[in-house]
Amino acid sequence: MSTLKVRKIDFQFPDDIALQWCPHNPGWGNCVNYASVIGPAFEKYFIRAFRQAMPLIKNPAIKADADLFCQQEAQHSRHHLEHMRMLTRKYPGLEQTRQAVMASYDQLLASHDLKFHLAYTACIELMFGPIA
Repeated sequence: MSTLKVRKIDFQFPDDIALQWCPHNPGWGNCVNYASVIGPAFEKYFIRAFRQAMPLIKNPAIKADADLFCQQEAQHSRHHLEHMRMLTRKYPGLEQTRQAVMASYDQLLASHDLKFHLAYTACIELMFGPIA
C-alpha cells in the first residue's frame, strides 16, 4: 500500500485578495504568485511525462504511486489555476504570460526524451520540500 496521500485542499481565492497579499513578507507573496503562474504548466508537464512512463512500469505498487502522484499534481494545478483566474481578472496581462509559460512546457515535452522528463520532474519536485 502506498504512503503517498493525495491531499484534498480547498483554498479559496475571492476577488478582494490583493496582488501583494502578504505585506509583511512580500518576497514570499511574490514567490507564491509566481508559482501560480508556472505551476499549472509544469504540473501538466509532470502528468504528461508520468502518463508516458506508466506503460513501462512493471511493479504494480510503483505504478499505483505514479498514478497517485498524477492525481496530486492535478490537485495542485487546479488550485494554481484558480489563483491565476482571480489574478487575471484584476491583471489581464498575466494571461499572456500564463499562455507563454504553458507553451514553453509543451515545447519542452516535445523536444526531449522520457528520461529527461522524469529527471526534470524529480529535480523540480525535490526543490519543493525545502521551500514548503
